[in-house]
Amino acid sequence: MTLHDASKRFLCLVLPAAIAFLFAGIMYLALDFPTFALAGALMLIYFITPIGKYILIPGALLVGVPGVIDGLRPLHGQSSPFLDIFIVVSSVVMIDSMCSMFLVLNLDVIHKIPGIGPWIGRIEEQGRERLRKKGREGIAFAGLTGFVALSVQGSGGIGSTLLGRVGGMKGALVFAAVTIGATIGCTAIAVASWYVGGPLVDAAESSTLQIASIITLAVIFSIVLYVLSRRRGNGR
Repeated sequence: MTLHDASKRFLCLVLPAAIAFLFAGIMYLALDFPTFALAGALMLIYFITPIGKYILIPGALLVGVPGVIDGLRPLHGQSSPFLDIFIVVSSVVMIDSMCSMFLVLNLDVIHKIPGIGPWIGRIEEQGRERLRKKGREGIAFAGLTGFVALSVQGSGGIGSTLLGRVGGMKGALVFAAVTIGATIGCTAIAVASWYVGGPLVDAAESSTLQIASIITLAVIFSIVLYVLSRRRGNGR
């Protein structure tokens, strides 16, 4: 490996993390500490745990971590819904986008794994060939964007990027689809959480009831998503 190749690989490995840390630094300078602490906790929990957006986003907005960090609505009241929604949405989207960027830039490393790498490479090439022959690049982009926006299990930055690449999409299109889809999905969840779940949590007198309200809201989201998915499947 030449010095140029080593430098390029190092950049590909550290660039996503560097952007994420830059984002966190800007938030630290721009926000008060309780708000920054909640946003940082949200990013960390979303990155290292399997907890989905349907629980994390309402939780960050409405409850926080009981006894540790208040949610943004209890912290700021109802005076700044758009700012609070933006903070939560951008925090989650940043994780999805940077995970996607990391895989797009470094998927060639996986290709070098004996057995698995060549197999993934062949599937990618077959997917690209099908897209070229049928002219379905736009359809694939819209489909992946919609899949990410649904925020189902496996639709985060890692799973969606692998799905797009194996399906034959170019890396730049995969990254764009993940970022756009995550923004749409997270915004929808955050807006619904604030204006539908907010009154439920405000009416709850204890942290237990507040958490129960968040879980109820997540269940409602899941049921609506299931119904929409079934209708879409039956319509085909």
